[in-house]
Amino acid sequence: MKKTAMLFIVASAVVVGVIAGCIYSPEEEGIAVNVYVFRDVPESNYELREGTPNNVGVYEFYCKKPELTGTGAFKKLDTIPLNRINETVFYGEKSIRRINGNLCIGYPSTNFIDGKACVRVDQRQNETKIIVHYWKTGIVII
Repeated sequence: MKKTAMLFIVASAVVVGVIAGCIYSPEEEGIAVNVYVFRDVPESNYELREGTPNNVGVYEFYCKKPELTGTGAFKKLDTIPLNRINETVFYGEKSIRRINGNLCIGYPSTNFIDGKACVRVDQRQNETKIIVHYWKTGIVII
């Protein structure tokens, strides 16, 4: 009786595992993001944001009117909490989901992904390291 019950439990676990394997696909897997935020001296055309970074945003970048240049916009999807490493460096990690579109991380302040305060995520990777600066700019693309 005990052997039959044990066999039933093991068989059930195997069936559940097989079903889960059929339902799960690697494309649904998230991207492991390791993000470093630098609160450092800004380059020209940028200024340091006020305060201390506690988190960094995860955004979808899209064009409101794809036929017109300068209509870029950001939709916030998630945040990544940050831990202080030292006075100027902060670190966070999180698994984020892939999207059909432009995924970026950072502090967008205008209508484009600048690669410094806001960085595009390579969604072909399963894990990525991102470095962003705690800066903002008023420059826009027209």
